[in-house]
Amino acid sequence: MVAYMASEKSPKLSKAKAKIEKPLLTTIETQPMVATRVKWIPHLYNLHKYRFDPITEQGDFDGDPISLPYDQVYEMTRVPLRGYPAPPAEVIDFDHAFTRMLCHLDRAWAPGGAAELALATVEMPALTAKATQLLSKEIKRTDAPGIYGPQFKLI
Repeated sequence: MVAYMASEKSPKLSKAKAKIEKPLLTTIETQPMVATRVKWIPHLYNLHKYRFDPITEQGDFDGDPISLPYDQVYEMTRVPLRGYPAPPAEVIDFDHAFTRMLCHLDRAWAPGGAAELALATVEMPALTAKATQLLSKEIKRTDAPGIYGPQFKLI
């Protein structure tokens, strides 16, 4: 499942094959924490894996092609900073599952953490399923244009 932010200028992902803009690459190169969060974005725009040549120390998105199941690509609007006001039950249900997974990960650092880590990894595919169900329903937002999506809110 892939969700991407929609805007009035954004084409469907299947048409978006433009090279990633230099400002984002600069951000990725200079801020490692940002890089871990956005490293997949260039792959989606270019639909190719990044290939680095250690001899020339150069790289580009000309590696193996990436195929996306376009029936699982959902156009989603930005989530408000503090979450949706009065979201539907499907959003709250996702947030509960997200919170359970985070609690398991938090307890994984304690003694006996291997069992908690295992429980967290069981929750992760459930999050994908819940997010896909929520986005596929295309529930219209009541506070702004667009549809509701996962807000990843700790409850």
